[in-house]
Amino acid sequence: MNKTAVAAGAFLMAVLITLGTVSAAPPVMAAPAGAAEAQVLKPAAWTASEQQIIDVFNGINTFRKSKGLPALRIGVNASAVAQEWSRHMADTGLMVHSTSHHEDLRVAGFYSASENIAYNSPTDAPLLVTQWINSPRHNENMSRLEDNVIGIGLSTDGRERLWGSTTFYAYRTVPEATYATAEEFLAATALPPVPAETPAILGTAAYGQTLGLKEANWPAGTQLTYQWYAELWKIPGATEATLRVNYAPGTNIWVGVTATAPGYRTTTVFSASTPVIARPTSVEIFEEPTITGIRAWGETLTVAPGKWTDGATLTYLWSTGETGPTHVIQDFETNTSVTVTGSVSGMSPKSIDLTIDIPAPQLAYTVKPSIKDVTAIVGKPIVPDPGSWNANPVLKYTWLRNGMEISGAEGATSYTPVPVDIGAAISFSVQASARGYNPLTVVSNPTVQVVAAPAETVKNLVKPAISGAAVQGQTLTVEPGTWSDKASLSYQWLSDGKAIEGATGKSLKLTAFHTGTRISAKVTGSRTGFTSASVTTAPTANVTIRSVAYQSGPVITGTPTVGETLTAAPGTWDKGVQFTYQWNRGGKAITGATSSRYKLDIGDSGSTITVTVTGSAPDYASTAVTSSPTAIVRGSTTPVTAPFKDVPVDMQFSEEIRWMAAEGISTGWDDGTYRPLNPVARDAMSAFMYRLADEPSFAAPNVPPFADVPVNGQFFKEMSWLADQGISTGWTEANGTRTYRALEPVKRDAMAAFMYRLAGSPAYTAPAISPFTDVTTGQQFYKEMAWLADQGISTGWTEANGTRTYRALEPVKRDAMAAFMFRFDQKEYKVSGAR
Repeated sequence: MNKTAVAAGAFLMAVLITLGTVSAAPPVMAAPAGAAEAQVLKPAAWTASEQQIIDVFNGINTFRKSKGLPALRIGVNASAVAQEWSRHMADTGLMVHSTSHHEDLRVAGFYSASENIAYNSPTDAPLLVTQWINSPRHNENMSRLEDNVIGIGLSTDGRERLWGSTTFYAYRTVPEATYATAEEFLAATALPPVPAETPAILGTAAYGQTLGLKEANWPAGTQLTYQWYAELWKIPGATEATLRVNYAPGTNIWVGVTATAPGYRTTTVFSASTPVIARPTSVEIFEEPTITGIRAWGETLTVAPGKWTDGATLTYLWSTGETGPTHVIQDFETNTSVTVTGSVSGMSPKSIDLTIDIPAPQLAYTVKPSIKDVTAIVGKPIVPDPGSWNANPVLKYTWLRNGMEISGAEGATSYTPVPVDIGAAISFSVQASARGYNPLTVVSNPTVQVVAAPAETVKNLVKPAISGAAVQGQTLTVEPGTWSDKASLSYQWLSDGKAIEGATGKSLKLTAFHTGTRISAKVTGSRTGFTSASVTTAPTANVTIRSVAYQSGPVITGTPTVGETLTAAPGTWDKGVQFTYQWNRGGKAITGATSSRYKLDIGDSGSTITVTVTGSAPDYASTAVTSSPTAIVRGSTTPVTAPFKDVPVDMQFSEEIRWMAAEGISTGWDDGTYRPLNPVARDAMSAFMYRLADEPSFAAPNVPPFADVPVNGQFFKEMSWLADQGISTGWTEANGTRTYRALEPVKRDAMAAFMYRLAGSPAYTAPAISPFTDVTTGQQFYKEMAWLADQGISTGWTEANGTRTYRALEPVKRDAMAAFMFRFDQKEYKVSGAR
């Protein structure tokens, strides 16, 4: 977390924010190769004028001289960093400090840094300096004796506002690319011309032809403009990348290309000239015309004209007599042709003949010929359904027995099965023919096997049903129901309606193959001289897989200290379960830590450890259970030191208080104390929660949300954020204003409400019986206090009689607040408003 202190004020049209000095960041960074070279994109970056750069630089050094301070040198890399941030503020319209002016490697090597930012309107560079002089914190930044390098960034926006960012650095050795005057700095960062190639003209410079340009290798982001010339004169309106030639023979044509790119001076380059070739005496075809369109009856063909001598008039003559560029294909037309003639006044015309074949269409059905009634009984005629066709064809039938032609049945429009057909399937093939179409032969679907004239059918009196659980590893049994006398029964099990190979008994053991499907059984009743009958049971629910069950989860034993070994007891599970282990650090898996024992190393210091035990068994889904976390792992070789002199290492909640300091959530007092037994004030609570949320991006309002919290008060931004997120609503006073009562202690019931809202107000139903004997279910914040207990964030007190109390109206002490926040952080909630 970034814990830099921030102060704000407004002067004229400027909002001024000063970032406190950054010291020893990290001690001295090595500058990257080439960092001292001037690599600033000046005109594209500075939308302010060069004179404004000079005014700001000279204004600040004049101010320093008045205070007896040495002049600053202006740095190329420092100004690049400052300019990027001023441009960012101008683009977004937000007055916020740079988070990286002291981390950018281009300015590495300093031992102290600070930043001033402001804007004004209309654009006034000297006024920026005046604004900073009149602001105590900005004045302080410009008055530091140790500073020797300044970076200046100025940008304007579309509302005529000037945005300024100045960065100040203290170097033990002044880096290269720094200058004593702004004029020297601006001269050193002047821009080179755009790298360019000589343009080359593509195409033939003949009357009516189009010239283009060969693609050149320009820098990324280059904008190009064009101007074509005839002899020494600009061709009016010829400012595109191409030119259609309409000049007399011998005229010299050439082109100029002007390039503009960010970070470069504008550059213009010119091509070599090319003379125009004399106009031809006869019409020429540069690209032959073609016939396009679908070659089928009723479709339209169109002549694509191709490319001819400029100005040519085209005429058409089709073999069918049409004189336009299109022709509609008539039924039964097999080919067609067209003559295309190009004419230009004063030139000999030219013609070309185009011919195209038109294939006969394929005869096709829209509804396939079929046998509708697929029952096949000796003596009952089978009548074909001819289907539907795209023409009116003549149909010729051939009847088939098991796919082989039936002698004597050729051409018949129906077929009556005879005894020899019993057990065979009957179908037919039909040959369809029509004038002008390619013929088509189609084979119908077959009948079922031919049977003798129907006998009495076996009857099912009570429908069969399945018993047993639809769970992998279990066995299902079909209860066959009741059938007519003397019927013999056979079985076929089905998975999602499809037969399961080999599953023909009364029972079926469910395997992984069946998981996710619905199982049914088809029971068939048969009897000699009777027609068999089949009945299918209702399907089961989808077959599921059982999960491995456990009675208690894993437990970690051992001392959470670096060098010690932790042991995982898997807990109590069903018999036959096999276990695998995965150790976790701070909730994330530790690579390779997959045995039941884990030795702690230095990487575990400061974290909590859990173990995930996965139980597996054949025909069961695996189950994974994670243990409760250990205490924070301590280092074995480095003695534990307290961040505050009034918090000894063996004190209750000392680990949680050390965590608060390490995370930057609490900095304590200037005298090095934490004051663990003091109550937490409401303004400090807002700061704790804002930092616990990782200091989300938030612009404090100009109008305070609470009447008793001034905009320049300590923790104003944090209290405003708490109100913005709905974490604190404050009090509504008798006069209708809202107050926060910043210096009052936070009571334990209100603390529960703050924590619950900070967690995003998760879905939670409070229990009907209170977890604390001194908290009633109708009490204010009952749900939030019950949630705190449910999440293990607060355990309350265990009284002498064994009951648990919460003491809702007592103030929260600072040591207990550290414990609450640490437990909250370990839960990894999606914190309200966090980045």
